[in-house]
Amino acid sequence: MSLKPKKHSDRVKIAEKMKQKQSKMDTKYQLPPYTLIVSEGVKTEPLYLNGLVNKINEQYKTIAKENHILVYGTGRYSGSVVKTKI
Repeated sequence: MSLKPKKHSDRVKIAEKMKQKQSKMDTKYQLPPYTLIVSEGVKTEPLYLNGLVNKINEQYKTIAKENHILVYGTGRYSGSVVKTKI
């Protein structure tokens, strides 16, 4: 690696790339109103998912007033979970 300063054209290209990356990072704030995860089990599966859900809800706390993701255990078999209307 050279210790020479970067050329003006290289600095312009780097600045443009940084703007692109910044705009991609702003898409995080465009969220659907909520997400519902429906599981077969009533106790075990919702407990497994709650750790992940709590971390995500904490991350978006400043944006959303309510929890962004909800977990609902139905206590039914997988075919019935798909047909369930909540």
